[in-house]
Amino acid sequence: MKKNQNNLLNKSMLQYIFLAVLGILALFAIFGGNGGSSNPVAQDSDLAGKKYMILFHSNSCPHCRDAIKFIDNTLKSEFPDVVFKRYETSEPQARALLNEFSARLKFSVRYVPVAVFSNDKFMIGFDNAEGMGQDYRNMLKSL
Repeated sequence: MKKNQNNLLNKSMLQYIFLAVLGILALFAIFGGNGGSSNPVAQDSDLAGKKYMILFHSNSCPHCRDAIKFIDNTLKSEFPDVVFKRYETSEPQARALLNEFSARLKFSVRYVPVAVFSNDKFMIGFDNAEGMGQDYRNMLKSL
């Protein structure tokens, strides 16, 4: 009888361990194994540990086209140590990435362009080089 009790105890213990491991794996699946904080950059080797500016834009947006032109013609040469990336928001992967950033940085996406920087700050909109362009420049200087 003692032997049967030990076998039952061992089975119960194994079931408990199995359920605990399963629970831990479920938490990793839900929270991505990073303590619950969503960092969309963590898996991008082009950006991880680097200074960056990500621009989310729409091809049909005239302000976005102005922002892209300003970044390409001015900021890229002024800030060669910064990685610049662009994502077109009509693409599902880009929209998903933008949603991850908006949830992480706690902003609502209503308009583009949206610029996200490596210091966990963001800017929405673009008017011209003297206005928001100067704001982009100042943000890049602060990285």
